[in-house]
Amino acid sequence: MAEKVFVRDVPDELWKSLKAGAARRGVTVSRAVTEAIRKWLREEGPEKKGFPWRGITNLGVSGDTDISEAHDRALAAAVHERKSH
Repeated sequence: MAEKVFVRDVPDELWKSLKAGAARRGVTVSRAVTEAIRKWLREEGPEKKGFPWRGITNLGVSGDTDISEAHDRALAAAVHERKSH
C-alpha cells in the first residue's frame, strides 16, 4: 500500500503547472509526482552519487574464467579504468 506524503511550501506556479500537466496527460497529480520521482531516482538519485557500484557489477560478463579466484585484481582494474575516464 502506498504511503501518504504531504508536501508543504510548493510555489503556486509549480503547483498550477503540475496540475495542468497531469490533466493534459490524463493522469492524477499523484501519478505525475510518482513518475517524476522515479525519473529523478533513475537519472540523479542516490545511486548516482558516491562510488559507481552499478557500473562495475557486470564483471561476470567479461568471459574471464578465474574471476572467483582473482576478483580483487578484476575489481581493482575496473575501478582504475573507471577513474581514468
